[in-house]
Amino acid sequence: MSIVCRRLQRSQHTDSQTPPTDSATVRIATTTTTIDGQDGALWLSDRFFEGGSRSTSSTQVDTSQVTSPAPQAVYQSERWGNFSYTFADLVASESYSFRLHFVETYYTTPNQRVTTVQANGQAVISNYDPFSEAGGQNIATTQSFDATADANGQITLSFSATPNDDAKIAAIEITGKIPLDNVVSDITATPGATTINLSWRLPQYQSRPLEGFAVYLDGSKVADIAGTDTNYKFTGLSKLTDYTVELRPVIDGSEQTGLSQTVTTTDTQPPGPLYQEVHFTGNAGQEIYFAITLPDDYYTTGQSYPVIICLHGKEQSYSSFHDEAIAFHSLPINDGALQQAIIVTPDGFHSGRWEDNSYGPGETNFLELIPYLEANYNIIPGPAHRILTGFSMGGHGAFRFGVKYPDMFCAVWSVDAAMSYDSNAYTQYINGNTTSDYHIRTCGGTLNGSRVQTVIDAFASRGIDIPYAYYNKPHDFQLFVEADKADGYPSVNYIQSRIGVAP
Repeated sequence: MSIVCRRLQRSQHTDSQTPPTDSATVRIATTTTTIDGQDGALWLSDRFFEGGSRSTSSTQVDTSQVTSPAPQAVYQSERWGNFSYTFADLVASESYSFRLHFVETYYTTPNQRVTTVQANGQAVISNYDPFSEAGGQNIATTQSFDATADANGQITLSFSATPNDDAKIAAIEITGKIPLDNVVSDITATPGATTINLSWRLPQYQSRPLEGFAVYLDGSKVADIAGTDTNYKFTGLSKLTDYTVELRPVIDGSEQTGLSQTVTTTDTQPPGPLYQEVHFTGNAGQEIYFAITLPDDYYTTGQSYPVIICLHGKEQSYSSFHDEAIAFHSLPINDGALQQAIIVTPDGFHSGRWEDNSYGPGETNFLELIPYLEANYNIIPGPAHRILTGFSMGGHGAFRFGVKYPDMFCAVWSVDAAMSYDSNAYTQYINGNTTSDYHIRTCGGTLNGSRVQTVIDAFASRGIDIPYAYYNKPHDFQLFVEADKADGYPSVNYIQSRIGVAP
């Protein structure tokens, strides 16, 4: 395998990286897309964060208390929870000025979100309540402070709040010696036998909007993709063949000269990581996140697998829940009761109940995830090899998707689901279906068992029998698969019997 990497000569339209010697202001919103303000200020899409969840609102925000306010759309998006933002590639020991934009869109009384912000471990904002400061709900305010970059040229802002443990931010402005750049970097082309995976690092501090990318193969354009994408997969290639791949940024409506690599495809697919955290751009420009674990022999056998999509509970994330999902499904797989499968945990926006709401497009993202998985991984396509499971809030999501989209999965297992108290949230989707149209198994425990039973009874009153098992267990995902095992794996055996059977 040969890899030749070269940076093409820049065209006159492409900005070179600006050395961080002059002061500049970079604005980071919590939106999924970059917003161009009317005053020419560029509000970059959400980046540099770790933790927290994103939600949006359509409510008009009063910006009269803010000098040079952000566009309205910036205040209608937020990151909330316990989270941090790390600004890297700054000048070591240099002082930077920050302006943080807040707006309380949820609470209607004061002192429900008393916020603390630390910069590199030192408090820079203390006991700050956005509601009290603004004098009400849906009113924007700002807080400003200076912070010094550490020896590595980094400043990390950490957010926390009491009493509800849900700090929030709408946008962050940083001013100082910042390395402005409009060019992608760290481009890597990884060849397989019939594929090439192209990945790159987005410009971190942009001075102009990155509108998209043009992707080329051997000099011919093959795709136009979003400016937030960080990878592209070429497929249908020939083995042991040289290919030149190129990525061109699109700025101000024009393709800029970018980066290319020439690589040789291999005779077999190379091994790769079995656990991955991935995100891609959805149809509306939104970022869709998930974690995935591949079987141990994924890269050596070349075979395709069923997929198990497992939905997390409230106050969890796709990554924090993934270990629970692996432990839950590994028990029957290791016992030989369930065949090897690819396991995926999508992002349900922390507390979004797997629906499209103010927390985020939970249902839309879920539906767009399925074709992405089948296009990018060795998954046997179609619903006959697609299993859906979920726990707690995710159990609600799995059950709801199972009754709303009965032809989408060969089997659904809803575990101790935090069901809606209104059974109509599920029965509204019956639409003439009968018991044979549903392939759902449910179980409940001491926390949510009665809620599950109420929904099961509502279906039974309409002539639809959905099997339900009650276990005298606390709200712990792993305990329910152990209980199923103790009973001889009735739910797992049902799922296994359904794999390969079209719904």
